[in-house]
Amino acid sequence: MSFLLPNYDQLVNHSSTTLAALMLLPGAIIGAGFAPFSGLILDKLGARKPILLGAGLILLAHFFFTLFGLKLSNVLILVFYMIFMTGMGLAFGNIMTNGQKQLSLEEQPDANAIFNTLQQFAGAVGTTLASLIVAMSQANQKMDFTQATAKGSRNGFMVLFALGIFQLLLLFWVVGKENENELIYLIKRGGQRKRICCLYYPFLTRVTMPSGSSQVKSLELNHLTGAP
Repeated sequence: MSFLLPNYDQLVNHSSTTLAALMLLPGAIIGAGFAPFSGLILDKLGARKPILLGAGLILLAHFFFTLFGLKLSNVLILVFYMIFMTGMGLAFGNIMTNGQKQLSLEEQPDANAIFNTLQQFAGAVGTTLASLIVAMSQANQKMDFTQATAKGSRNGFMVLFALGIFQLLLLFWVVGKENENELIYLIKRGGQRKRICCLYYPFLTRVTMPSGSSQVKSLELNHLTGAP
């Protein structure tokens, strides 16, 4: 998206480079604004709701970009990108957190390194693929360069829309609902019971304690973990 939209704005809408960058600024601010609160949202709502909502907003933005791909005004780019970045803010960080939550504490640093490596690799591949799709359309000599760029960009949006459908279906299948059995499983796998209890404390309070309590009693924690 960060490749397709500025190029579309400059080559199709004939905007300046400054204006093309400013069209993405509100969306970038929204994405950055979610960074401090994504963990809080995860603690309050669990993983499934924010991740699926975020993936749904990303898919919706891709649908709008595909639908209006041949006649995207600057205002439409601004609004659709804000929807896209709202979905990214809700889903991206929580997907990583929920994925690492399935691992032991010893495995989580390796998982974080894998996530970061795949993120960089996917970004490079995605930019290359998007530029290739646009360039193939621009090579069509029978079409005006501006129209060819718009058509190539729409084709890129269509590819992203298809990937967005696959992503939403995959997340719907993979991301489960938090329940007591999952919490017991996480606590048992960690080995170090105190650290796991602190890490997943918000979920434990919802499952084991009445509202307003600030501590998890050792007796209740032992009951959850099966310890004597």
